[in-house]
Amino acid sequence: MIAFGRHGAMAIAAAEGNLSALRIFLERWDWRSKDIAAVPLTWACLYGQLDAVRLILGSMRSVLSRRQRSEIMLSQSLPGGVDVVGSCVIAMHSRRMHRSAVSALRLVLADLPTQPSFDLKASKIRAIYSLGIIVVQPRDYHPLAQDRVFTLLAPLPDLSDCVFHIVRLVANSRRWGLAPAIIERQVALAKRWMTVWPPAANDVASAQKIAGDDMASMMAAYVKQ
Repeated sequence: MIAFGRHGAMAIAAAEGNLSALRIFLERWDWRSKDIAAVPLTWACLYGQLDAVRLILGSMRSVLSRRQRSEIMLSQSLPGGVDVVGSCVIAMHSRRMHRSAVSALRLVLADLPTQPSFDLKASKIRAIYSLGIIVVQPRDYHPLAQDRVFTLLAPLPDLSDCVFHIVRLVANSRRWGLAPAIIERQVALAKRWMTVWPPAANDVASAQKIAGDDMASMMAAYVKQ
């Protein structure tokens, strides 16, 4: 559970999709304060409140340039370095919020600059890295969430050298005795990861040492030719 923080009234209104309260708060909101600017949009996205996302983006467009909006949306405003993009990704993994979160992520990405930036690249990397942890959390897990995250965030930054992040994640989950369903989700993520970024042949032997024969065999099927 992520705490609402010292601007709880705005965060709660955004999380609940309380449009009447949001309109009042947004009239006086300090968009130029780096500490709080991302609060409304982050919490609306985290809880899949699509109407609230539309309202907040409209308010931002009325007072901020595209560059300023981008800086706010890509700032890490929640614990764990979660930004607005990451909030959408978290919400997408809930069956209840999946559809609205997908639409919210599309709106957010459409409002970001078309030219790739370091901050956008970093945001995508954080979102992809978070997938292996997110699968542990939701009870109402949406099975298509991972695949749609990869699709919506395209073009993706190059993470071809980072395959062992997910290999170690699977190995640790087995070592800690996590539920088989969670490990299955992480293995599915590993397969999706290697579809996008195929491992090298010498990665297979390393995977065998880290996660065992079955993980190495799976990785061998994705080795780039």
